[in-house]
Amino acid sequence: MGIHGLLPPVIIDQDTQLARVMSNFNKRNTDIDKYIYLMALYDRNERLFYRALCEYTELMMPIVYTPTVGKVCQEYGLLYRKPR
Repeated sequence: MGIHGLLPPVIIDQDTQLARVMSNFNKRNTDIDKYIYLMALYDRNERLFYRALCEYTELMMPIVYTPTVGKVCQEYGLLYRKPR
């Protein structure tokens, strides 16, 4: 078909991706590290970010909302990533 190299070598379903996200999320030690990880996920894969947020709302809301966002605002100059 002439499409060699244009497709990924393996397609990973969203459930497996979500399990990997949660494994990486739980490895982070501080709330700010978890926030940075989630915002990087948001930049890379918005759909997976919102799926994780919906599935694990109670665990993630304190990270993406208060109190962690307050800490991030206080350290904004140190945590600046890129404009959106």
